[in-house]
Amino acid sequence: MTYLRIVTPAYAALGFGFVLGFAAQGAGHVFWPFVAAVGRILVAAGFGWVAVGYFGAGLAALSAMVTVSLVVYATACAMAMIAGSVWKPDRT
Repeated sequence: MTYLRIVTPAYAALGFGFVLGFAAQGAGHVFWPFVAAVGRILVAAGFGWVAVGYFGAGLAALSAMVTVSLVVYATACAMAMIAGSVWKPDRT
């Protein structure tokens, strides 16, 4: 129940990131959605592992890491879309 209370609001950010990431992929640009997904995994798994393994954090802290990872994912996708790098034509 702790996980759901902490992470559930961030699922809106995950959906937003998915929409932007799939739009970028549909435009033929997969680099930034890939970078955003790797960033999400690094924050959730990497920092979560450090928090639990080295600092003895509990489920609430791990849930907070997952929440932060979802927001990082959505932010990275949004920044790529705002920057316009997705909408530049390929030079191939």
